Amino acid sequence: MLLFKTSSDTFESVIRNQCHASFGIPNEWHPGELVIVSKNKKDCGENEKQVQYTMRLVDIRPITGEEIDLYWPGSTGRWRYLVVCNDTMKIEHPFDLKDILGKEAARYNPVMTFCKIDAGHEELLMARLPV
Repeated sequence: MLLFKTSSDTFESVIRNQCHASFGIPNEWHPGELVIVSKNKKDCGENEKQVQYTMRLVDIRPITGEEIDLYWPGSTGRWRYLVVCNDTMKIEHPFDLKDILGKEAARYNPVMTFCKIDAGHEELLMARLPV
């Protein structure tokens, strides 16, 4: 399971277009892998939860300038890779990582774009997800 973080500036496009962009590639990823999409906490509205959607990873490939302009206008040159997903699902009861992981959620605070979810945390999160 992967965690994708996104700002409010890119969140809607990530969900609508079922893709995410990054400067690097996760060390371990697999087609079909579950991805949880988290809006940056500072970008959440009052009472809005960070984790609202899941996706399935399809591919990670170099991104073109045209794709960046199409999905995230004004961000040309910001990212090197396009993370293509499908099967986007809205979570019926959105949550913050700390709601599930407690103080261990702090492990994911420094994440800027993506990271692999620790195995023990994955089990806890899977119990909460509609997959």
